[in-house]
Amino acid sequence: MRVLLVGPMIGEVGNHLYGFMNGLLKNGSRAEAINYLELDITKNPFKKNHPAKLEKLRNRRLMNFINQFEPDIIIFCLHNLIFDLKLIKEEFNGLIIFMDVQGTDWKLFDNMEFWINDINLLLTVSKRKMYELHEFGYTHTMFFYPGIDTDYYHPKQLNNCDLSYYGSPISFVGRPSIKRVDYLENIVDLGLVVWGKKWNLHHEVANSDLRACQRSKVDVEGLELNRVCSATNVLVNIHHDDSEKKIPSLTFKDFIAPSAECCMLTEHMDEIEDLFDIGTEVITFANKDDFIYKAEKFSKDKDLANKIGRNARIRCLSQHSHEVKARELINFLSDS
Repeated sequence: MRVLLVGPMIGEVGNHLYGFMNGLLKNGSRAEAINYLELDITKNPFKKNHPAKLEKLRNRRLMNFINQFEPDIIIFCLHNLIFDLKLIKEEFNGLIIFMDVQGTDWKLFDNMEFWINDINLLLTVSKRKMYELHEFGYTHTMFFYPGIDTDYYHPKQLNNCDLSYYGSPISFVGRPSIKRVDYLENIVDLGLVVWGKKWNLHHEVANSDLRACQRSKVDVEGLELNRVCSATNVLVNIHHDDSEKKIPSLTFKDFIAPSAECCMLTEHMDEIEDLFDIGTEVITFANKDDFIYKAEKFSKDKDLANKIGRNARIRCLSQHSHEVKARELINFLSDS
């Protein structure tokens, strides 16, 4: 089976897409990836091209690659609809799959009428969105997440210098939002450390004690995030949404801490219940009071937090690696 991945092959999303591609390769598939950002590059980068010309160039370059590689399946991971699917289907007879890794916040859900009927399968990280689409007759929608690179995100042995810098009873990685500030300012006295941009800005974080918890003024990801997970007792995951009524969706961060053998305290959602054993593999909170109580409990009990982290790592290795998820998708497509 030949699989072509088309997505932004840089940053966090790119890392995970490359990981999923490696999972496909380990399962015996031939797989290639295209960074769609590079399809717009022209000979003169300083020349401003008309959007219609860029679109035509982008589609032609993609079709050239498709004709050369001859994939059976194309998996698109897009932020915007930048390809002409009808044009692609004129020359490509294989399966077209869209992969959503943002859940209910995915921009393409706002203009589904322009693409939903031109694809064979939609993979979404939101069960709520899947059920909603099924009710509207779009049954070619499946709850699916691409997994995590368990070799990249793993428990790391740190030296004393790194333990001193990255270590803390409880940490948060990400940028501030109203909701995040509202929750985190209640656990400052637990030895909280926050990692990411803008936590030092008064107009973003009015609480001076919380601003003082910032240890890095740059966004933390990749190997540095792995070090944070390896050195902290508990990693907090609060989704970047200021509405208490909005249901959060899975993100890559829901798997990074568990894969790195770190105890994760995250917002409760239906998807998490399907993926981990709540209470023994990950800890979830339902509201702010529940968050404060569990943050204190698990940040102070290092042995219990470590046990939960070990259990989560075992689960990731057995069920949530890119290799396992790629095999699941291949088997599903083969049986369909």
